[in-house]
Amino acid sequence: MWTYRSVPKIVFGEDALDDLETLDGQRAVVVSDRTLNRLGFVEKVEDKLNTAGLDTDVLLDIPNEPTLLSIENLVPELNDLRDFQWIVAVGGGSVIDAAKALWIRYENPNLLLEEIVPFIDIVTRKKAHFVAIPTTSGTGSEVSWAIVLGDDDNGRKLELASPAAIPDIAIVDPVFPVQMSPILTADTGVDALANSIEAFTSEWRNAFSDAFALQPIPDIFHYLPQAYNDGSNMIARTRMHIAATLSGLAFTNSQAGLAHSMAHALGAVFHLAHGRAVAISLPYAMEFNQRLSKEEGGSDAVERYSTIGRLIQESGETDSETASKLVLRLRSLLAQIKEPLCLKDAGISENAFSNQLDRLVTLASESTCTFVNPRTVSTVEFEKLFLCAFEGSSITF
Repeated sequence: MWTYRSVPKIVFGEDALDDLETLDGQRAVVVSDRTLNRLGFVEKVEDKLNTAGLDTDVLLDIPNEPTLLSIENLVPELNDLRDFQWIVAVGGGSVIDAAKALWIRYENPNLLLEEIVPFIDIVTRKKAHFVAIPTTSGTGSEVSWAIVLGDDDNGRKLELASPAAIPDIAIVDPVFPVQMSPILTADTGVDALANSIEAFTSEWRNAFSDAFALQPIPDIFHYLPQAYNDGSNMIARTRMHIAATLSGLAFTNSQAGLAHSMAHALGAVFHLAHGRAVAISLPYAMEFNQRLSKEEGGSDAVERYSTIGRLIQESGETDSETASKLVLRLRSLLAQIKEPLCLKDAGISENAFSNQLDRLVTLASESTCTFVNPRTVSTVEFEKLFLCAFEGSSITF
């Protein structure tokens, strides 16, 4: 038996923001950051809410990498804003994740953030409903149950999740990501690709998540370089924005995998942007998962990578050959959008890497994403994986 969860309402298009004018209530809190406020995004959202007859308050102190402490520091500020019926998150994955955490704490004052897990009965929507408006095309947080927060005390990323964190409305307007820089376009776009690929190969996948996982992949390979090279290309922006949301619908119901385990560790230790850490990790994770076929006692990951390969017009005489061509195509895409292909290229020194290798292995081994990866990963194998990702070496184990 499996369960599929999704946002009750997704509104898409260049006029999708108009849906805010239909909201009922008296007050709304807009959660965003100061950069997006300077770009005028917050004002646009407030105008629509005001047209609906809602007064608005604004919280703009969401950091680039929200942590347990930064969220807890904002909880009293949110609690002081009484009698609001809506929380409206405007931003990338970090802003939306932070707003979700604030929402859950507002609804459950006695709940610790660390307790946001799928197996605890958490209440939301008793006090307020939630709207997510993504300004990047990547994390899929606008439709997911995931919340990633830094834990500074323990030097790690917490992979929190709960059905209660799924927004009520996702407003997916491709006008918002037009302002993204090429670097942010690349990082977030590869995150969406990784979400889809890992959702399709996860041990928790199902028929519904498969459908959402496969559809975005050809579009990302085709349109991400176009969005990277010309941010004003609305066709590319539109297709990438759809792809990101679809990937979120996929992985929130199947989970991610090894590339995310490694990326969360790299983000916690070296503070690499999430999408960049995922981009570096993904080819190595895929190569590792392909090394053990179903016939050798492994999963059907090789067959599934081959399915993806054929979807983007790569083919070989065997599933293994097609899966290998998929990794080569991925590396070509990463080179096109100037993503570093190894940790050295990302500016991490050999000394820093060596000093933190044990920590990276520990964090990745403890990641929930590791447990649904199609191939079991030992601590020794994690060490080898990180070494290959640092040097840019092929996986041979």
